[in-house]
Amino acid sequence: MKFFYPDSLDLVDPEFDFKSEEHSTHRVRHRDDVFAHELLEEAPYHGLLVSRSMVYGTGGNQRYRQSQRFRLLRTGARRFFETDQAPNAPLQIMGDCGAYAYVEQETPPVTVDEVLDFYESCRCDYVLSVDHVIPGFHTERQKSEGKSIREEWRRRQEITLSYARFFLKEHQARDHSSVPIGIAQGWDGDSYAQAVEALQKMGYDYVALGGLASLATEDIASTVERVSGVLRDATRVHLLGVSRAREFRRFQNWGVASFDSTMPLRQAFMDDKHNYHTPEKDYLAIRLPKVTGSNQLQKKVNEEKISASEAFEHEQKCLRALRRFDRDKASVEEVLDRVRKYELLFNGRDQTDKYRELLEDRPWKYCDCTVCRRLGIEVTLLRGKERNKRRGFHNMRVLFEKVAPALQGR
Repeated sequence: MKFFYPDSLDLVDPEFDFKSEEHSTHRVRHRDDVFAHELLEEAPYHGLLVSRSMVYGTGGNQRYRQSQRFRLLRTGARRFFETDQAPNAPLQIMGDCGAYAYVEQETPPVTVDEVLDFYESCRCDYVLSVDHVIPGFHTERQKSEGKSIREEWRRRQEITLSYARFFLKEHQARDHSSVPIGIAQGWDGDSYAQAVEALQKMGYDYVALGGLASLATEDIASTVERVSGVLRDATRVHLLGVSRAREFRRFQNWGVASFDSTMPLRQAFMDDKHNYHTPEKDYLAIRLPKVTGSNQLQKKVNEEKISASEAFEHEQKCLRALRRFDRDKASVEEVLDRVRKYELLFNGRDQTDKYRELLEDRPWKYCDCTVCRRLGIEVTLLRGKERNKRRGFHNMRVLFEKVAPALQGR
């Protein structure tokens, strides 16, 4: 089973100084910053998923500057992302149209030819058909309550299948070397299975299940299991936006060959519980914002509820205590006392019980990834892009390593 990471230009400065909080003097961000597969000793994924919507900024999802888009389309994704520099190269490239960016529109705002042109310019290894997301799911409880299926959902499924049919014909006509993947959209296990059957009849032997990312794990699992019942022997399945590590073994047995997900990176700084991942458990990162970078603190300073010097003093005491703790020169209690005072100052919360677990276990000490070895305790701090994204890179590596045991345990 392969893990593809959806590109969103997640870069870090390899020369960032965490003590002075400064970037390297002559740094040019889009020239010198690096991706996870360049920073770590081994790429934490098998490949990258490149979305046309991300590159073109469809639906306001603007990440690429014009110069970056031109360079990607001119040189191809492998050159742009420097994937051949990864120790476990070559990394594979999967192309996607990025349907969530236009989910509010009546029909996809792109043509099959435009999407295939994009895939060819990027020189993708795998290419996903154009689809239209169905924004809803019919749970077993809703079925038992007799709730009817919306006609809009049926219309979107038919649009998706229609595009998939034309996509495959055009892909074959162009004689492109990439592997075409037909996307199935549905609203329950049966409708997904029917869509997959239709895709197989068209000639697809690699299908993707879209629209599952936000569903409960039990709904995802039941859908994948239902789809597995209609798969031909040679048909493989890709899960779009889904990573449920505990289900890897079952997914594998149900025909899942690949998945993509941004979850490991997003959880590093957008989750209230699962910021730092390990194979056994997840931890809450220590909230320690920069005084000059915290809206909460700046608001209190502007309202004269606290002084900037007082906030800065608390911040620096926290940092000194944490770094001393990492050198075994401070106790857990000393660190927790400093962190408690600072967090109460900027958000009125006391999360020291959760931080205690992190500090007592010291998981970063037992991780051999490049990030943890170089940063030490700094990787556990929710504090600015450079730390947060590196923690996300670490999380990706943990997920990547969970894929192998799923294969071994079959």
